[in-house]
Amino acid sequence: MPLCKKFNKESFSYKLVGLTGADISFIAIESGYNCIRRNIDVNKALRENISISSNISYDKYTINKEDFNKALNKIVNGIK
Repeated sequence: MPLCKKFNKESFSYKLVGLTGADISFIAIESGYNCIRRNIDVNKALRENISISSNISYDKYTINKEDFNKALNKIVNGIK
């Protein structure tokens, strides 16, 4: 999962203090999903019967601070 070069891992890691390993694992995975959701309109692809995997170059997508914060908020506020 490629990270945005501007993302400060050390700064974000302070927000993880007190969380379990499972929580941190969820945040890492969910942030990747957030990146995908932010960049790909899955509903449009399904409506138009477009093959998502054949038309996308995932190399250009990077996980950013907002993706991580959104995932962290799911843990802190309860998953909805």
